[in-house]
Amino acid sequence: MGTRFEHPLAVRAHEGGFVELASGPLVWLSAGRVDLLVTAAGVGRRVVVVSGPGSRLTEAMRDALTCFDGRWVVDDGQQAYDGLTGAVLGSWADIDQPSGTSRAVAGRFLDPPANMYGDVRLVMSWSQRHKADADTVVGGMLEGFLAGLGLAAPAGWGVCEPVTEPWDKAEVTRFARSRVPDPTRVVVVGHHPDTLSATVSVQRTREGVEETVTGLVRVGPIGSDAAQDRLAAVPGVLAGLCESTMPLSAVVMAQTGSGDLAWGPWVPGIPVPVAVLVGPPGVRDLGIDVADAVQHWSALRAGRPKLPALVYPFTDGTDPVAKLRGILAGIDRSRLPEALVRDLGSMGGV
Repeated sequence: MGTRFEHPLAVRAHEGGFVELASGPLVWLSAGRVDLLVTAAGVGRRVVVVSGPGSRLTEAMRDALTCFDGRWVVDDGQQAYDGLTGAVLGSWADIDQPSGTSRAVAGRFLDPPANMYGDVRLVMSWSQRHKADADTVVGGMLEGFLAGLGLAAPAGWGVCEPVTEPWDKAEVTRFARSRVPDPTRVVVVGHHPDTLSATVSVQRTREGVEETVTGLVRVGPIGSDAAQDRLAAVPGVLAGLCESTMPLSAVVMAQTGSGDLAWGPWVPGIPVPVAVLVGPPGVRDLGIDVADAVQHWSALRAGRPKLPALVYPFTDGTDPVAKLRGILAGIDRSRLPEALVRDLGSMGGV
């Protein structure tokens, strides 16, 4: 069936992709899965990971599968559905459609275990620009963000899971530099108990070196003082980081989920915006009136006086989605950075 594809993890192929059958409670981004994703992408195919309803994906695996346009199919013995959207899949042909095309949602996806929403985690995504010179070091903004929230620096990094190298941003930088002009993606994890699961991507551009960070940060149990204090601190932490970095954009949302930061095949907690950062290039290119943003939207002016960034906080008690819609109403969305549009769109209905 389909194109012949030789790989230890690919049990069969269909017209649009290659199938791996995954078992066990946790599906992680192993070296074999990294190789499968990259190899399949090289021949224009996607990877379909098929598991039972008792399996969950690590954040690194979910991120890689999404990045490579892969699919997670959950087969509960009665029906198959997309593990990330809940869309019911009637046939293999449905897998080749954009994720979430089906209007039917699996009942099991809407009925998650009660103990899977006990913690508050930050869903973070940001990008920043570095100069392409010998003094450039990546990973500093991630360290600064964690420190600002009173959390420890990352514990380790690697190209797959489990990570094998102790965290050292100089070593991550050297690894990325050795791969130029190819882009680099590494997995970064926090200390036990799990506080961080992120992907750091580094790529040369015409403007210099662009670093992108996506992932999850556990900030504490629901209702705890620690979680509330860290949520309140996020806007100020982002503003402070603008003093020493050149951020392009950032979106930080809060979401309930499991403390180990894994993703189950059920509806996730609704993400709520905590802070949105528009970096100096965006403020300039979008023609944002900085004084108006500060006055009407309580934006924090940050960074250089003549080339400021803006951090819009959503921790002031107002309806965060309504506030975000109001802010976006005054901005030409077609001129927003692509990454910022993607992350805002993940809030749904914004």
